[in-house]
Amino acid sequence: MEQLLQVKIDKLQIKKKKGKNKTIERTLFKEFELNLSAGEIIVIIGDSGSGKSTLLNIISGFILPKNKIYLNNKETLTFIGKVTFNGKDSTYLPASERRVGLVMQRFTLYDHMSVKDNLYFPLRMRQKLSKDLMNDIVNNIISQVHLDGIDLDGKPEDLSGGQMQRIAIAKMMLNNPQIYLFDEAFSHLDFDLRQKLREQLIINPIRNKAEKKIGVIFVTHDLMDAMTADKILHLTTNERPILDKNGKNTTEKYITEAKWYPRECQKINAWQDFESINQFQVIKRISAIKPLV
Repeated sequence: MEQLLQVKIDKLQIKKKKGKNKTIERTLFKEFELNLSAGEIIVIIGDSGSGKSTLLNIISGFILPKNKIYLNNKETLTFIGKVTFNGKDSTYLPASERRVGLVMQRFTLYDHMSVKDNLYFPLRMRQKLSKDLMNDIVNNIISQVHLDGIDLDGKPEDLSGGQMQRIAIAKMMLNNPQIYLFDEAFSHLDFDLRQKLREQLIINPIRNKAEKKIGVIFVTHDLMDAMTADKILHLTTNERPILDKNGKNTTEKYITEAKWYPRECQKINAWQDFESINQFQVIKRISAIKPLV
């Protein structure tokens, strides 16, 4: 399969001052590699603070390699690595030029714009289209996310959480990305709707060879997302205290461990009642399978 994306991270570390004499050091990734091929779905699960969302921000171009990035007056981030799209080094390619679509748990909509103008925005950025053609495209995508009849002239604040989430997904798809990144993007939707959108917008197109070749990366706690995966990346965080010469714990050091698991994870115990199984049980079952690396 054609490789769409390769991420190599030599080092990704966050340091934070805690009080006068203490430092929190998080090594999120070290000598880490991720490869995404056309027609492939990768699911990322793991601990809070283990680097799941940070990894998506690197792929999107919101975090670029630098020895020291000041996140605020107490936190600094060090990132050394390389990002490749379609075989071309794109490490420093601006986010606006990457064919990557990111949908986060937080709604990425413009509050001052109407719902319609939010959806028009990516179309206007790409090319000049007639108003009638844009209306047809927007109405089609609105139907795909099951929002027929919605007031497109209203503001995002007039919508429910689930409706805003679907508008954000529609807006991302209108950008025509080659790689879909979902960071808990279906979290505000009910179970039945999550299943419908997952099948119609992601699984069916990506598995259909007649469609445009795309790749998908999910950060999720939803077991149904994990069931669609070709590979599962499991991130765990381990604490390793560092003592000074007087035996005091001056640095809280956390190191993320990354393990890849194969497609066979889908078949764990032939899960039937997905709503009754929590993430801890999933990780426990996945961990029983021999990792790829």
